[in-house]
Formats: sequence, C-alpha cells, structure tokens
Amino acid sequence: MPVFALLIISKAGVPPSGIESLESSFFRLTVHQTATGTKFLLFTDPSMSPASTETVIKGVYERYADHVCKNPFWQMEMPIRLEGWDREVGKWLAVRR
Repeated sequence: MPVFALLIISKAGVPPSGIESLESSFFRLTVHQTATGTKFLLFTDPSMSPASTETVIKGVYERYADHVCKNPFWQMEMPIRLEGWDREVGKWLAVRR
C-alpha cells in the first residue's frame, strides 16, 4: 500500500466543505474533515481501493485524537512535532503495507 504523503490542516470552527477525493493516473487524494474543521489529506497510489484508503485515514485520525489532541503542550494550528505521534502513525502505516 503506497502512501505518498499525509497532510493535516487545522482550521478551527470551519464547517466541513470542499472536495472529498480526487483521482488521477498518478495519485489519489482523499480528504477526511472532522467536525472541528481539521482536514486530513492522504495521497496514495491510485490502485489502492477507496475502502483501504478510508481505513488508513480514519486510523490516522484516531492516532491524532489520542496522541496530538490529548497532549497538553499542543495547540490547534501548531505544527505537530511529537515523537509519540510520529511513532504511532509510522507503526499504523507499516502494518498496512
């Protein structure tokens, strides 16, 4: 399962809007937006099934909620520079390869 990139954009209080997915012959972009306005953008190989992509992006979101949002030193719109987050997301993605 080739995951090319993961991008998280925090815009507190912004209602869900915009694209949900975009596909080309080179990549697939899947967007998951939370109720708080945070968007998770996942770039994958287009051969990866939409169901697998959703599983990955939701798993990343669960780890974000556990390791980033619950961290008392992190605030919305700050870059995520947390060892625990990097480790857990890396493990999550490695298991899905």
